[in-house]
Amino acid sequence: MNYRYFGVFFLLVLTASFSGQSLSPDSAATKKPTYQTTDVDSSSIVNEIVENANDSSREASSSSSPVTDRAAPPDGTGVWPSLGWAEFYMALITALTMAILITPVRTWIAEKVKQQMEVSGRSRLKPVSLRKSKREYRKLLQNRLGKIGLMGHRDQINRQVELERAFINLRLSYEVHSTDETSLGKELRRDSLIGEEQDPLSLINKVFDGQNRMLLIKGHPGSGKSTLMKFIVMQVLYRRTRRRYQPIFMRLRELEDIPADANALIAALQAWANAARADFHPDLIQSLLRDSCIIVFDGLDEIPDVNQRAAFCQALAAFHDGYPLACLIVTTRYEGYGKNRTVDGVEADIRIDLPKVEADIQSLNYAQQKEFLDTWYNILVRADLAEVTEIEERKKQLLNYLNPDIQYDEQTIVQRRQMSTLLGSPLLLNILILLWHNQGYSFPNRGEMYSSFLSYILYNRELVKGGQLRPPLTFQDSCRVLEPLALDMQKNEKQDFATAQWIYGRLGEYMQPLRNQVTPAVYCRFLVERAHLLECPDEARLTYMFRHRTFMEYLAARELIRLCRSEADRMRMMTYLADDRWETVLRFFFSQIEDQPFREFLDYLLQDGCWKAWDKRQLQIFFGMLEEVRFVDGEHLVSKLITVGTESAQGALLRGIMQALNRKQDFELLSHLLAEDALSADESVSLANWMLDIGHGRLLPEAWRQRFAVVQNGLEVAASGRVFRNIIEDFAEYILIPGGTYRYQGSVEKTIPDLWFAKYPVTNRRYRKFIEYMQGGLVELQEILPISVFVAHLQNQIALFVGERAVETGGITPLPGKYDDDQRFNSEQQPVVGVDWFAATAYCIWLSAFDAVGNGVDLPPVNNMPYRLPEEEEWEWGSSGGTRQYPWAAELGPPTDQLANYGEMIDATTSVDSYPQGATPEGLMDMAGNVWEWQGNWFDREKSSRSLRGGSWMYSSGNLRCSVRIDRHPGLRGHDLGFRVLRRSITT
Repeated sequence: MNYRYFGVFFLLVLTASFSGQSLSPDSAATKKPTYQTTDVDSSSIVNEIVENANDSSREASSSSSPVTDRAAPPDGTGVWPSLGWAEFYMALITALTMAILITPVRTWIAEKVKQQMEVSGRSRLKPVSLRKSKREYRKLLQNRLGKIGLMGHRDQINRQVELERAFINLRLSYEVHSTDETSLGKELRRDSLIGEEQDPLSLINKVFDGQNRMLLIKGHPGSGKSTLMKFIVMQVLYRRTRRRYQPIFMRLRELEDIPADANALIAALQAWANAARADFHPDLIQSLLRDSCIIVFDGLDEIPDVNQRAAFCQALAAFHDGYPLACLIVTTRYEGYGKNRTVDGVEADIRIDLPKVEADIQSLNYAQQKEFLDTWYNILVRADLAEVTEIEERKKQLLNYLNPDIQYDEQTIVQRRQMSTLLGSPLLLNILILLWHNQGYSFPNRGEMYSSFLSYILYNRELVKGGQLRPPLTFQDSCRVLEPLALDMQKNEKQDFATAQWIYGRLGEYMQPLRNQVTPAVYCRFLVERAHLLECPDEARLTYMFRHRTFMEYLAARELIRLCRSEADRMRMMTYLADDRWETVLRFFFSQIEDQPFREFLDYLLQDGCWKAWDKRQLQIFFGMLEEVRFVDGEHLVSKLITVGTESAQGALLRGIMQALNRKQDFELLSHLLAEDALSADESVSLANWMLDIGHGRLLPEAWRQRFAVVQNGLEVAASGRVFRNIIEDFAEYILIPGGTYRYQGSVEKTIPDLWFAKYPVTNRRYRKFIEYMQGGLVELQEILPISVFVAHLQNQIALFVGERAVETGGITPLPGKYDDDQRFNSEQQPVVGVDWFAATAYCIWLSAFDAVGNGVDLPPVNNMPYRLPEEEEWEWGSSGGTRQYPWAAELGPPTDQLANYGEMIDATTSVDSYPQGATPEGLMDMAGNVWEWQGNWFDREKSSRSLRGGSWMYSSGNLRCSVRIDRHPGLRGHDLGFRVLRRSITT
């Protein structure tokens, strides 16, 4: 019912009743005025009703409004006479009757007129005015995007709440790829260089206030990209940006035909608006584009066909050039954007070739997790006052579980580290809170979380009210139906949605063996309205899709596990391993696979040999997937490695698999074989060196450690000649680079003494050991050098070169790597990134302090440390040998994808041992590409920035030359900045 008409009419009645005499019984006898009216064309009334359907105000028309000549009251005190009580009540009853009847009457009239138009060949209603279309489009966005579903309410699993009440301000780190030379552009570039993070609204203001008009936002599944886009659109609608914009929004996964040029893109935008309301003005989008507008394209990665995705990127570039007032925002998963993306065997570059700012959504930190938890409970739970005590206790327990500063037993710490990446995702954190609240415990991995959550929304939740709400199928039967359905939808190459006819057909096929009376339509309605697992974005065409794509991917993975027993299905799965569209599905697959299927998969993988055609990126992704495997027969894996030979191509693959699984018991098996001399001499030496390189040297038999080297100064294991290993760093290898004289930067002659360079940049595994010590762990090291003694020394030394920078208890803050929870950068053998120059120096001070304790001397000052960051002239000598243009031997030529990680070919760092061909002749690895390495010296005389060398995974091949140098603020914590340690000659 529309109460606006009732309100206007009732106001007129009240005005009339009090404009003359007061209401009294005598007033009923007052003579009523006479009115003269003109005839009214009834068809004009119908047209007016249709024209102004759902409008906020009626526009009076002199040509179609009744004309009245009102008789003035005898006393001349007003136009209208006063009414008596009887007239007042009659007017009130009339107004209520009109309010009740006007909406169905108006709807009936509009429907009749629409039918007449269709009969006469007109396909749609007459469009509303352009001005009104803009107003209604803004209302449409407010209604569609202004609320968000927070999963977890017992009565309504996806309860809608105001977006602004539930939104957690995400953190965005960004890189500028733009030529904007305005003051705002320079400020944006400076902030990105020093690693400053921005909240979304601040970043929008900074990006679009300059000459930048393109923002690309990347994130992991469940990181909150779509919710962030809704929030941004609402801020634009509420005029909270510094400049005034017209907002336009489109979910790319809802498009049936992907636009391949600028004109098609505009047509798609108009069609998206018209799908919600058929009478929008045909020039609505064109009119918005003529103003300053922000256009959001959500989900670039959800365009399944790789060629269509590439064509859309090109259309976007043409559109950007053709509409100079339009600012663009595009969101994507990491796997859906970048070089050499492969889908269904087709490879393409999925990149937007425009000046732009690229922002990464950071994982939720503890403060954001706490805010999220408070919001969840305040909105959805605290209304149930009978459970306040229990609620507060569970909330406290969950906060303790999330708190990184609370020390738990070793098993819980390992579990929390495995879950840390997942808990940084808003979607998965929401699931964890829901399950914790209802079941009171956490889950060791992503797969078990999803399984428990689906069990809850599909079955257990419906039984909360004492069995009054019976789910249509048991959870087991729901899985039998939904798993093959999800796999069928995942295989769909065109889009992520399906028609009702297709869905009902598949559901009917999968439900038939269940002998259940539930029809596919009824079950589908349950999935949409109660479970909220599916949604229907286009009611006109009646299409369905999974509300969150990750649920489809999880269920598809479960079906893959069931099917991968046959050789044909295993063969098909091998093709999925090289397909970007299947990356998340396969992560779920490996997180749930059990021992026997994994053994069969491993045997077939080695037999099939498809991995030989994988590039470095695909190999890196495959190893990353294996980090979530839980059930592995270690004996089978080790026996395979011994059978194929440790130095063969298959052996290299198996070593990578073992390294990714990182199971202590597997390396203990290898150590046992070494102790029994069960292997050949060459194999034994190779395996022992490999175990030392990846940080498992402590598991080697004592005889083997003695055989490799002698203990020097109690702390260093030093071999004769050119190599020693540092026990404190889990036997990190250092290689002797003999000194010499060369022309630094091709001009200034420099003489370099003998130096020991770390073979690799510092890895996550070794840096985490430093962090664990700083947090009071590693009892054996605390006995050698108590943390209190070291912190006092660190603070005293840091003050010498930090100046006024705040130094808190525990050393420089923040010490942990900024990207330690990001699955692109946090594998143990990847180089640590997200550490600034100060943290890198603190690590060197730590190594130097233990070296001094081992030698029985005082802790060294910073200007005389045995371990330190290299100076540029030293680094260039170690990299080039004084003559080479690149670190590797000159005959290998310019950079290739077999020599280094550069140019965003992989979109992440790689394990430090991934490019053995790119090593220097002396054996130093990753001196080109992967990460820029902090240097010890200032970049210039102004001393405002520190030098870096070596190029990175983000930069082009020209930056891999040994002579290239760049500078950054020493406080920058970028995702392509790491460091390598140098040790002065042991004899000095």
